[in-house]
Amino acid sequence: MKNHFLSVFTALIILSVGSSSLSAQSLKPVETPVVRFLIMLDPDMSNLMELDSKTTYALAMQLKNEKATQIYKESFQMVQQMINDSTILTIPDADRLEGIVQYSLMGFPINSIKKAAKKGNSEQYVDISIHIENPTGSVVSSTKGENEGITTGTERIRIRPQVRVEIKIGDSEGKKIARYVGKYKHDEKFEINNATIGIAGFQLATNIAVEPIPYHFILAKAIEDLVKQLPK
Repeated sequence: MKNHFLSVFTALIILSVGSSSLSAQSLKPVETPVVRFLIMLDPDMSNLMELDSKTTYALAMQLKNEKATQIYKESFQMVQQMINDSTILTIPDADRLEGIVQYSLMGFPINSIKKAAKKGNSEQYVDISIHIENPTGSVVSSTKGENEGITTGTERIRIRPQVRVEIKIGDSEGKKIARYVGKYKHDEKFEINNATIGIAGFQLATNIAVEPIPYHFILAKAIEDLVKQLPK
């Protein structure tokens, strides 16, 4: 039984390594335009990044908003530069497929690899998504009080942010040939103070981030992890 288990385990390792190297060998050192660039934000993260509700909504829906557009541009440039400098891939500017695929109001592509391959003439395409998350869950401590029909409350929420950068690469026919994920979880937890007041059934809440999240630092670390996995 033990020998059988070891044989199966060894076979799984060989299969895993083989498929990984196959994906790496499938990638070509050619210009690889972006078919979709998306930033996904957990609700707690918007507080730590000190984003107002309009900016948070604009990020989620890819609407025209000055702060949201700035975050998109800076994030794209970081991914583009670090991949271009350290891997065989060459990612052109985000407008490379303009006229071929659909773009958001922020000016970034929002299509699939299959749709791009039908109309485009590139050898490879890439789909890039950035996930700004709170993977460990919030740690909450709260106090509440009531006096003459007025309720008050305070919450201290501690979260540990994580950023994941995922890329999917497809060939000229739209078939996915590789997928890589880079991630970084920050060492420290950050705090959000949530103050509420309720009067006659109505409740108001104010969220204040004790300190802003070092988003660009965490994103750079996640991209570094991604780059390590890509062929050089």
